[in-house]
Amino acid sequence: MRDCFSSIINMAETMGGYNKDDLLKQAQNIWTMLDDMAANNPQGYKQFMDKQMKEGKQALAPPNPHMVVKTTMLKPEKDELYINFCSWSKVPAPKTPDDAVPVIGVPIEQMEDRTDCYRMTSVSFNPQVLDKYGRDSSNLTDQDTLINLAMDYIEDQQKVKVSRRYTILDRDTPHKGCLKHIQKSFTSKNKDDKEFESNLENLEKSFGPLGHGGKDKLMEALANISVGDSQSNSSIPKSDQSQIKMPFEEKTATRSNLIEEIAPDVVFLKKPEYSMETVDVDCEKCVQVKISLPEVTSVKECELEISQDDVTLLVPDRFELHLQLPHPVDEERASAKFNKKHSSLNITMPWSQ
Repeated sequence: MRDCFSSIINMAETMGGYNKDDLLKQAQNIWTMLDDMAANNPQGYKQFMDKQMKEGKQALAPPNPHMVVKTTMLKPEKDELYINFCSWSKVPAPKTPDDAVPVIGVPIEQMEDRTDCYRMTSVSFNPQVLDKYGRDSSNLTDQDTLINLAMDYIEDQQKVKVSRRYTILDRDTPHKGCLKHIQKSFTSKNKDDKEFESNLENLEKSFGPLGHGGKDKLMEALANISVGDSQSNSSIPKSDQSQIKMPFEEKTATRSNLIEEIAPDVVFLKKPEYSMETVDVDCEKCVQVKISLPEVTSVKECELEISQDDVTLLVPDRFELHLQLPHPVDEERASAKFNKKHSSLNITMPWSQ
């Protein structure tokens, strides 16, 4: 069991620079406390664990759409750009009005729907930030500041130029693009994340009482012991975060001082070549997509999701493709075949009736 603890502590130390001995000692203290509570106060223990499981599920929840800002990307080429502003509890809130506002973003993507092509990106803020300065902000100056600083962040991180003329879309359009794809772009995990998750699950299985979802609260408790007030208690590694600073107290601050640049931990995956057309198969209309995947040797390397309106393909560390379909399809009857000779994936999706 100590090996499992040590593995988790090593991961936590890597994430935040925490002291390994202090973390290990505190982890053991937490488990001793839980054992004592279970033995001496079963009802209190049950209430405590129910609360941790509920909060754990909330911590694992994906980002929720808040609003969409439509603007224009000017460089490297001119195109419509939609920015999804998302609310995500995993992004910490600033502790004081003078602190920088943490933000997490994803790469700009070229998207296609039934009517046109456009560019799309997404940024996530803590729910408190968007509640106060987002769509329903009582101070339109602060709302405009947040939107412009998000654009500053996008320009800085993705090396583009964005027009400052923008429109906030109606409430009927809380997000642009496929919500599942947006959420997945934030929550997809790298190899270290998966190893970390596996270690925590093994720890839960060994101790049993914590139950599914309690791991986030455990790590929060561990982090709180070893970090000072100047460090974030977010469950997201700092390497995944950047910060922008809202001039709520100092309205005369210059914009060049409002962004704290942190190297993003973002992997840009290549968009594979593809073709999409409507064909007749056995006297039935179908949408057929052919995707070229050089150096991919098996369908087992592909993660494919098909819904009524779109297709998402991911080949980890190599390719990513998201397509809006020209016609609703029956995803239950869709089929996909991988051609080893040509390293291509052929997807056939009958129209929905």
